[in-house]
Amino acid sequence: MWLRLKPLAMLAMYGIMAGCGGSSGGGSNFYSIGGTVSGLTAGTLVLQNNGTNDLSLTSNSSFTFNSRLANGSTYNVTVLSHPVDQYCTVSHGSGTVSSANVVNVAVSCMASCVLGAGSAINVSGKITFDRVPHTTNGGLDYTATRQDPVRGAIVEATCNNSVVTSTVTDGIGDYSVTVPGGTENLLLRVKAQMQQTGTASWNFRVVDNTSGGALYSLSSTAFNTGAGNLSLDLHAASGWGGSSYTSTRAAAPFAILDSVYDAFQKVLAENASTQFPALNLNWSINNVSVSGNVAIGQISTSHFNGTEIFILGKANDDTDEYDDHVVIHEWGHYFEHNFSRADNIGGSHGSGDVLDIRVAFGEGFGNAYSAIVTDDPVYADAAGNLQTGGFTINMEDNCTDIGDVRGWYSECSVQSILYDMYDTATEGADALTMGFTPLYDVLVNEQKNTLAMTSIFSFIYELKQNNLGDVTNINALLAAQSIDGSLLTDIYGSGQVTNNTISGDALPVYKTATVGGAAVNVCSSSEFQVYNGYEVSRFIKFTLPGTQSLTITAVKSSGAGNDPDLVLYRNGTQIAIAETTTVNNETLSVSNLTAGDYVLELYDYGNRTTGVGSTCYNVTL
Repeated sequence: MWLRLKPLAMLAMYGIMAGCGGSSGGGSNFYSIGGTVSGLTAGTLVLQNNGTNDLSLTSNSSFTFNSRLANGSTYNVTVLSHPVDQYCTVSHGSGTVSSANVVNVAVSCMASCVLGAGSAINVSGKITFDRVPHTTNGGLDYTATRQDPVRGAIVEATCNNSVVTSTVTDGIGDYSVTVPGGTENLLLRVKAQMQQTGTASWNFRVVDNTSGGALYSLSSTAFNTGAGNLSLDLHAASGWGGSSYTSTRAAAPFAILDSVYDAFQKVLAENASTQFPALNLNWSINNVSVSGNVAIGQISTSHFNGTEIFILGKANDDTDEYDDHVVIHEWGHYFEHNFSRADNIGGSHGSGDVLDIRVAFGEGFGNAYSAIVTDDPVYADAAGNLQTGGFTINMEDNCTDIGDVRGWYSECSVQSILYDMYDTATEGADALTMGFTPLYDVLVNEQKNTLAMTSIFSFIYELKQNNLGDVTNINALLAAQSIDGSLLTDIYGSGQVTNNTISGDALPVYKTATVGGAAVNVCSSSEFQVYNGYEVSRFIKFTLPGTQSLTITAVKSSGAGNDPDLVLYRNGTQIAIAETTTVNNETLSVSNLTAGDYVLELYDYGNRTTGVGSTCYNVTL
């Protein structure tokens, strides 16, 4: 049976495809909205754009709405009225005008569905998608494409876009629904969505950010039901034609959904009553590695923004839909954000970077979690022309590749340590086979509530407290990554003495201040990288013995920078921030602080933006 992919609610599988630019009547910044109609046999079809601008059509042809829209405006083409005895749907109908006429709105008409009055019959089958694996260098290997089951997805039988009945696919992609016999022009569709309510709940959706957030779905062609049961399989193909994508990339949303299935099942195995916050995963063939307007695909890179995940999809640039480690890495950030704690400030990062401790742990955890979920330590990310380029990271290499760095500031070290604790293989310094449960327990309990900023120190200290019988082996694993595990006796890493050849000012990780005591000198530096490199932000810990107001001052003592900023935290929650442009000093005043432990972050704004080098400040409380 011929299949087609279309987003739900008659929205686009693909986002905005720029037509030939220009405009008239309204100047060069106004553009037309149009497309084509097919399948219209008789009668009149009336379309609207944004709920107005009625357009009547009586035959298959191209069309253009009379009213033009300004660049950056949103459009939403819908059917106001259907032709007699036909039902029409809109594809590519919603998005944002991007400096060009929109010419790819597609309206397809078919004979109307009529529900039968016959006895109920069963429609069942299997739903699959093309999974494209990776070559050893990280590129995609289309010759090895396999058909994998679509698991846990919503399946609906629809009549004129109204749901007749629904179910979900099982763990091997099978489904079964009951529909009335004698029905004409019924459709079966599977959504790129997994949803459940109850004791455990979730709602994961793969949507098109360049088509107004349209939900992807795979639909059959129309079929009739008689008196007997029917078998109907659906398959989402990759769209690869041998040397390029030549048809709809139907499999992509389901490949993303499949990676999420594995990711959340790992958590459910630890807590069968988990309530997952709803999550949209935004993917489009227009999602490119350029920063800008996400509504036209300029998402910069695959990322979690604190609310949603965005996944790259631009062919011959960077496509991540088949990069299961990438998708699970981003889902790992979602997990941290909602169930643990993510103090990670984001930014550029890699295995050879000397990073802010918060970034090193967050990104290292994301990589490790992708390996834990897949039970595959090789992280592969395809990119480049024909998706044949890319890279791999083998977490079992333990940061021995050229350019890798080891230490508490290294995401490579974090991912290596976490994965070695989990896996069943033992080699070198790795004598641990802990599984995921001990790691999960610390993440959702102690790490979530730590007084320190989230880092390898806060995590490992609590892990050792919970697993005293494994302390010796944990320390050995840390030592192999230049982290002084045997001296790690608190959440702040106060015992760390090895700096592994980085700046002598790197330690201690946290300096200690006393209210009313002597000034503490700390230096912000862009020595390693701007924004999120280690030493851009420096931390000072202190304890308040009782409720009081507090004034914190930072005064420059040396260096080229001149704009210190201060952020005060308790349990990772920002209490107050001072980020004025006052030259060479900053003051932060807070009233009614309760007794307890606090962390103060200081950074020079210049090292967060352009890099001004090492600049030191005297901090007093």
